[in-house]
Amino acid sequence: MLGMGIANIFGLDPRAGLLVGSVSLVGGIGTTLAWVPDFVERLGIHNALEIGTAGSMLGLIIACIIGAHCQLPHAGTQTHAVP
Repeated sequence: MLGMGIANIFGLDPRAGLLVGSVSLVGGIGTTLAWVPDFVERLGIHNALEIGTAGSMLGLIIACIIGAHCQLPHAGTQTHAVP
C-alpha cells in the first residue's frame, strides 16, 4: 500500500509501486526480473525494469546500513569496556 501511494505521488501508475515494495523488497532482484515482463505486457508499465531494479538496490543498501549497526561481536572474542 505504501509503495502504491508513493508511486501515485510521483505521478506513476500506482501498480508500479508494487515493484518498489513487495516484489523487490521481499523477493529480491531475481523476483523483480521475473515479474518485469508481466508488468510491461499486462499493465503497460514500460519502465518496470528500472523501477524494480531501483527498489531492489534501495533495499540492499538499507539492509547493509541496518546490518552494520546491528552487528554483534563474534563468539570467542573479548570485548573491552571503554573507560
